[in-house]
Amino acid sequence: MANIVISATDKRNTTYSKTIPFIKYDKPKIEILGVENGMLIDDTIVVFPNESIVKVKVSSLIGLTKIVYAIDSNEQIITLNGEKEYILNIRIAY
Repeated sequence: MANIVISATDKRNTTYSKTIPFIKYDKPKIEILGVENGMLIDDTIVVFPNESIVKVKVSSLIGLTKIVYAIDSNEQIITLNGEKEYILNIRIAY
């Protein structure tokens, strides 16, 4: 995080300063929070019978509009309205 500092001086020699913080844009983040009835080994999900549930957190500083995931070419689309964070549970059949 960094700051912009702006100062202004008028004809009466009165000075006012304002500090405005800013951050640089960063792409959305995707994080696996956990796996129910399965295991996570080196970013690979090990699925156990009958199904496993993967809990995933997706976040964005400016807000999310859509999350798309696919399992065996079966694509799922989740439409969002600018939420900054969304947690989804993905069911994976054995």
